[in-house]
Amino acid sequence: MVCRQVCDPASQFRRSLSDISCTAKLTPGTYCNAYQPDECASGLCGGASSKFPTSRFCCDQAATTSNCSQGCESITGQCTNKSGPGETCNTSTDCFSEKACLNGKCCQFSQMDMSLSADPHGVTNCNSCDNSGMCSACGVGFKFEARYPHRWFHMPGTGGMVCRQQCDPATEYRKFSSDLVCTKKLAPGQSCYSIPSYNHHPDDTCQSGLCGGTPYMNEGNSYESNIVGSVGFCCDKAAAASNCSKGCEAISGACTAMSGAGERCQTSAQCYGERACLDGICCAFSTMELNDAVTNTACVSRYSSGQGFSNCTACGVGTGECSMCNTGYELEYKYTAFQLGPLVCRQICNPSKEFRWHEDDVFCSKIRSLPAGSRCRTSQSDSCESGLCSSGSSFDSFGNCCSEDAVSAKCSTGCMGTSSAPSRISSGECSMKSTVGALCKSSDDCYNNMACLGGVCCAFFNSAVLDDQGFSNCTACSPIDGECSSCKPGARLRSSTFLHADLLYTGFHAVTSKRKACFDICDPTSQFNAFNERNNHPECWKISSPGEACYGYWSYTNMTITHVDHSSCQTGHCASKMLGPGPYKAPQNEEGPYVCCNKAATQAGCTSCDLNTGTCATPNLLPIRAKASAKVTLEMSGASVEDGITDNELAAMIEMLREGSGLNSDYTSSVEAIYKLKSAIEMSSSMNLNSSDVRQAIAEAIASSSPTINDARDVMIIGTTVASVRRRHLTAEQSFRIDYEISLNRSQSANVNPKQTAADMRNAMSSPAFKEFLSKFGIEASVTYVAPTRIAVKLIITIEAVEGEDLTSSLEKMLEHALSPTFAEELEAKGMAVGDVKGTYALPIPPSPPSPPPLFVMFPPTTLVPLPEIKAPASQLLPPPSKFMADDDSSTINSFSGAFSLIALFCVATLYAAVGY
Repeated sequence: MVCRQVCDPASQFRRSLSDISCTAKLTPGTYCNAYQPDECASGLCGGASSKFPTSRFCCDQAATTSNCSQGCESITGQCTNKSGPGETCNTSTDCFSEKACLNGKCCQFSQMDMSLSADPHGVTNCNSCDNSGMCSACGVGFKFEARYPHRWFHMPGTGGMVCRQQCDPATEYRKFSSDLVCTKKLAPGQSCYSIPSYNHHPDDTCQSGLCGGTPYMNEGNSYESNIVGSVGFCCDKAAAASNCSKGCEAISGACTAMSGAGERCQTSAQCYGERACLDGICCAFSTMELNDAVTNTACVSRYSSGQGFSNCTACGVGTGECSMCNTGYELEYKYTAFQLGPLVCRQICNPSKEFRWHEDDVFCSKIRSLPAGSRCRTSQSDSCESGLCSSGSSFDSFGNCCSEDAVSAKCSTGCMGTSSAPSRISSGECSMKSTVGALCKSSDDCYNNMACLGGVCCAFFNSAVLDDQGFSNCTACSPIDGECSSCKPGARLRSSTFLHADLLYTGFHAVTSKRKACFDICDPTSQFNAFNERNNHPECWKISSPGEACYGYWSYTNMTITHVDHSSCQTGHCASKMLGPGPYKAPQNEEGPYVCCNKAATQAGCTSCDLNTGTCATPNLLPIRAKASAKVTLEMSGASVEDGITDNELAAMIEMLREGSGLNSDYTSSVEAIYKLKSAIEMSSSMNLNSSDVRQAIAEAIASSSPTINDARDVMIIGTTVASVRRRHLTAEQSFRIDYEISLNRSQSANVNPKQTAADMRNAMSSPAFKEFLSKFGIEASVTYVAPTRIAVKLIITIEAVEGEDLTSSLEKMLEHALSPTFAEELEAKGMAVGDVKGTYALPIPPSPPSPPPLFVMFPPTTLVPLPEIKAPASQLLPPPSKFMADDDSSTINSFSGAFSLIALFCVATLYAAVGY
C-alpha cells in the first residue's frame, strides 16, 4: 500500500493510474496527447475533429468554448483559420501546421518532409495530393506504391502510399522491399549479404550476378555452397561465368581454390572464409566461433549462451559439422526441442548447483545468480538471488527477479525490472501496475508493457496491437485471461495458432501458442483469408486471376515454398512458375514463384503455369513418339545409397546400364528415384493401436517428426504386431510394434541425406517431444524402442522399344545387366558402394479387346501366350514381381484380363448354341 496524492481536477491530472503524484495541467499552445484531453487546462487538445490528427496543441478557452474543429495553433492555442489536409491552397503558408501545398491541395505531410534528402517518408517526389491530403501522383522515374509492399507484389501492401524510385536492373537493386530509393550493385570482391530473402536474391546485389561465400548450415542441418552464409563476396565475371560454387575471394572476386567445409586441411589458413580446421577437416564454423570468449560458466547464460563450437574437437568429412566434444560436453542439436540447427557441444549441468536458463543454451548457470530486477522465467525462481521470479500473472511466463523486500511482502503483482523501474522505485521491488486481466487506463498502467483494451490489461504486448497477427482489430480483452474478447466491425474473433520468437533467447526459437485474434470477414467471391494451422493472416487478400501470383507458405529452412493455397486462385489451382532449381530467384518487382492457372490448365492438372496468361507451361520432357514403353524397377542398398545419390552418380548408373545391356540413349525416356526408409517403432499403450484410424494417426505423427517428409501419405504403415497381451484389467498397457516405410522422392528432395534423415527421425521419435506429437493426434502412448533404419533406393527406368527391336528383349537386357556382378563392379570402380540389387519389370497394358460379336455367332477359341521367362544369372535369383510395386502386379494381371474375358464369352456362346438359341 502507498499514499497517493489526491488531484485537483481543475488544475491537475494523473498521467497513469500508477503515478503517485499529480501533474499540473498544460497551458494553451503546449503540445499534448490527443488521447488524453484532460491534460489541457481548457479540456481540448488539438481540436474537436479528427481532421487534424497531427495537430496536438492545447486550445485556449475561447477555442474550447466554440468547440473548434479546425485545430489549435502552437504557442497561442487559438483556433486556426488555415486550410487543413485536402483543402484548397495557393502556397504552403495557406496550410495549417506548415503542411505542403501540391496541385492546389494541402497535404498531410509538411514542406520539411519533402526536403529531406534521404526521403524517409516517400514524399520528396510527390507532385499532387488528393482530397484527403494524401499523395496521389509521383514524378517521372517513381512509382505510386504502398509504403510496405506485400511479399507477393500483386497483393495490397500497408502503411499508406508513397513515391518509390524504379530501379535499373543492370546497375541497381532494392536492398529491402520497403526501400524508397535504389542501391548501386556491388563490384567484385565487395561483401554481399548472401542469404536469400523476400526482398531480393543475393546474386541480384552483385554486378556479375553471383554472390559467393562460405558455406552455411541452415535450419535443416544441410549445407549450401553457392547460396551461402550471412556474408559473402561478389564474384568477378570469370567466376560468375564458370558458376563458381566454392565461393569467391574478397577484394579480387576470383573463384577460390581453398578448401571448403568438410574438406581436408592442415591449418585454418587453408580453409576458405576463415573456417576452423579441426582434426584435419575444415569446419562449417569460423575460427572466431571456435574461440568464443564466452566460456565462463559462472556467468548468467542469458548473456553467455555461446555458439556451441568452443568445445568442439573434430569436424565431419563432407559436412564440416562438429563431430566430437571435450569432456563434460555432449554433442546435440542447437535447437533441441525441434532437433534442428547445427550440432554443438553443450555443457552437462550439475543439477544441484547449476541450471540451464534456456533449453537451447550451451552453458550452464549457477543457481541463485540473477540479481533483483533481472529478467527471468517464472518457472525458474531458483535462478534469482532472492528465490522468487514473479510476473504477477499465471498468463505471463516471463517476469523479473524480486528483491528480498518484495519476497518478504509476498508480492503478487509482479516485480519491477531493471529497465522498467521508475527512478523512485528500486529494481526488483513489488510493482504497483495492473496485471493481466486487471483494470487499466492505458498500456502504461499494465505490467510488462501489456496492451490495455476496453479498460483491461491484455495477455499480449502493446506492440502486438500494431502488427498483422490479428490484434490490431481487437477492441477489448477479457478480465478472466486477458485474451482478445471483441473486435471492430468487419472482423470476427477466432482462435488460432501463432508462431512467435522467444525474446529472451539470442537466436530464433519458434514457439507455438493458441491465441484469440480478430480476422477480417472476407467476401468469398473475390477475397480469401489464409487461415490455417500453419500460417495466420488476419487480413483479406484478393483472389488472383489466371496468370497472377498465388499464395505459398515460405520455409525459412531452405528458402523455398513448401505449400500452396489453392483458394487464392479463381480457378482453384495454384502451380509453379518454373523458376528453375534452387531458392526463390524471381526478378526484381515480379510476382512470387507460384502462379494461378487458367481453366484449361487446371483441368489438365498442370504443375506449372505461365505468368500473365495462366496457360500450361510444363515442359514436355518426353519426345512424342509412337512407341510402346515399359518400366524396369531396381531396388538397391549400400553406403552410397544411404548418403544420397548425387545427380552425377545417378547419371553414371543409367549410362552403365545402357552400355552393359547394349542399349543406346534413345531407349531411356525418364528415370525416377525414390528412397525407401524402413524401420519399426515399439510403443506401450492402453489403446488399441491396430485400428485403421490409429495407424493413420501414427503415420501423420511420424511424418511430423521430420521436416524432410512433405506429406503424411509418404509414410506407409506396413503392419502392427501386439508384442504383449493385456492381463486381467482392460486398462493395462500392452506393447505394440509398428513397422513402417517412408518414401522420399529424390526429385522433390535432391539434396536429402537419407542416413542423416533416418538418424534425425530416430532421435526425434525417441524424445519426449514425440509423445506430445502423438497426443496431438489423439494417441496416448509411450515409445519404448525405435529400430535402426534400413535404407534402399528404388529406381524406376522407363525404356521404349525402337524399330526392329522387341520390347521384351530390351527389358531383359537392362534387367540382366543390373543383376549381374559386373554392374556392381562397375559402380565400385566409379566410387559407388552398392550392395544387394533386386529388380523386375512391368509390360505395358495392352489395348482393350474389340467388342464381342453377337452371341449366336461362333468364333475360334483364343490361345493364351505366356510372358517370356526372365533368366537371372545363376549367382543371383530373380525375385517374383509381386514383391515390389503394386502397379507392377496389376500390369501383369491386367495383361490377361482381355483374354480371360474372351474365354468366358466363348463358353457362354457355346452353351447358348448347345441349348438351341
